[in-house]
Amino acid sequence: MLLTECNSIALKKRLPRLKTLKYCKLSNIFKPTRQINMKIIVLVLLSLLLACTTEIPTTPEQKWGEYTFRLEARPPIITKGMIELLLISNFKEKLRGWDLVVYYRIGPTGKWVQAIQDGHTGVYRRAMRINDPETDVLYVHVKKKDKEVVFEYPLNYSTGMPSNSGS
Repeated sequence: MLLTECNSIALKKRLPRLKTLKYCKLSNIFKPTRQINMKIIVLVLLSLLLACTTEIPTTPEQKWGEYTFRLEARPPIITKGMIELLLISNFKEKLRGWDLVVYYRIGPTGKWVQAIQDGHTGVYRRAMRINDPETDVLYVHVKKKDKEVVFEYPLNYSTGMPSNSGS
């Protein structure tokens, strides 16, 4: 409905100028038919369903005692450049492994850098520079008191099961 149409309707109903604008705005909002409302509802529901179906690629789980570890990357597809790596740890399958110290390095000779613990959620994150996602390997050093383990995660996620070596 155009503003001139609103003014002519308002004149017929003898509404003052301020009420004319309110009337026009409200009539534009509440005017859509039931069929248009149903189309909007269907589109919103479909978009919500599609948004929930994408799967984030992760590495296979690795175990160390009663802990399990899974690696994710942000963005999910690893490319050359800076990538945020998240190590997600669980204790006894249901509890979060929040009492660990985690270090990352790229390649067997890279420098160890400590991952940042994300509260008591069992998530350890760090941005790392990836030079070649097809051949680079992420080494994860996990410590808990006097015990420690080193995991290897191929960053292309397609070279089979990762390996671990621990004490």
